[in-house]
Amino acid sequence: RASISCIDFHPTETKISSASVDTNIKVWDVRKRNSYMTLKGHEDPVTALKHSPDGKWIISGDAGGYVKVWDLAKGSVLSQWKMGSGVTSMALCPSEQTMACATEKKTIRFFDLENFDILERTTVNPTRIHSIAFHKDGKTLLSASSSGLKTWGWNPMKMHDHVEIEWQNVADMTVTSSDVLYTVGFKENLVQTTDVRLYKMEPFRAAHRVGGRYVSPKVHGGSSSSGHIEQDLGKMSIKGTSVSATKSTPAVSQEVKEKKSVVIPHKSEKPIGLDMSAFLSCRQTLDTNKVLTDLSKDHVKFKGILIERTHQLRLVRSYWVKGDVKGALDKLIDMNNRSVQADFLKNAEKQMQSALNLEMSRELLPILTSLLTMPFEGYLKTSLSYLRFILKSFSPVIKSTLLTTGKSSLVNPQFEERRTRCKECLKWFAAAKPNIKALSTKNASIQRDAVEVLDLIQALIQT
Repeated sequence: RASISCIDFHPTETKISSASVDTNIKVWDVRKRNSYMTLKGHEDPVTALKHSPDGKWIISGDAGGYVKVWDLAKGSVLSQWKMGSGVTSMALCPSEQTMACATEKKTIRFFDLENFDILERTTVNPTRIHSIAFHKDGKTLLSASSSGLKTWGWNPMKMHDHVEIEWQNVADMTVTSSDVLYTVGFKENLVQTTDVRLYKMEPFRAAHRVGGRYVSPKVHGGSSSSGHIEQDLGKMSIKGTSVSATKSTPAVSQEVKEKKSVVIPHKSEKPIGLDMSAFLSCRQTLDTNKVLTDLSKDHVKFKGILIERTHQLRLVRSYWVKGDVKGALDKLIDMNNRSVQADFLKNAEKQMQSALNLEMSRELLPILTSLLTMPFEGYLKTSLSYLRFILKSFSPVIKSTLLTTGKSSLVNPQFEERRTRCKECLKWFAAAKPNIKALSTKNASIQRDAVEVLDLIQALIQT
């Protein structure tokens, strides 16, 4: 008769499984109102419990970090493994044999339930992860922590978005077919329910965008007597108290014509990365009145581009200030905005370079290679600075890894993974070489930097 810590409904039958702090799991027949099976094997209080989609298994996790897979037909353990820290929440993918597991170490791990191998893991979250749930598409995982809500892609591992929400300890959550996240949380004797509209979060934006506008799904939500939040990613109200939350702004795209043979000086009186001629009609003679008319006419579009750029920089910064360097880099890559990427990398250069490892460098190289095709001196200098640092820091590792030949018949997964990363880095260095060579001969302002980086690439490729 110990306190119940978690419950889960059977997906196809009128059964409920419950776990308690006495380490036992009981399976109940709802119609008969009795327990007909007790599963024993945990040595610590069970903190998470889920049925498999077909109802044949129960997967449980405890405060000691053990995860067990139970066969309901036999009442025995099929498999078990140690997580390293207490389990806080679990979720099963609706479309694949995959399980996600959050732990007290503030990370989420993804497991293949066919062979019980670990597939991926997230970066460390700033705060404890209370609850996780898969989206109905099976491709996205949502995690709720004290710092807010995050959306993750797990194949490959990637954080899509993050919104700050001041909510209580989220005990459970689910996503409806209308892309509304319902959560329930608690604090002492207060129960709090939350509705979160996901249509402004990545990767769900595109599905709800019509004619350039974001259209909110028509959802009717109720509220509990003990407190209710209806969150639309713009304003959140709790019992009449207004709390600010991060708000996403619709993206405004702008084509920028590039001239690779010309380098625009870093000191400029116009916004870097914006082609002002796109907002002015082409004329042989300049008419001040007509220029003012053109500027006024396209003011909203021009302002929208600058607002979006500011919003994206703030979004990346929200991860950076919490120490989530990998999260900031993932978001930067996902934005695919060269202006934002160059601005952030330049201003965070010293801190970013001190945090770079081989994997992060591999992810950063496509951005650096792309910046080399831009005509702006500031972008080029930033790219060359990072390339020089990566080459000086990781060339020895890349050389030794690629020159090493396996003498054992056994496959070393970690070595093979590092070898793959090194090959990809070498590929991007080779792709950047022609652009750097052009800069070393045509643009005196950055010639010295380009020549140095070119020599480092040449030395690496020749070995």
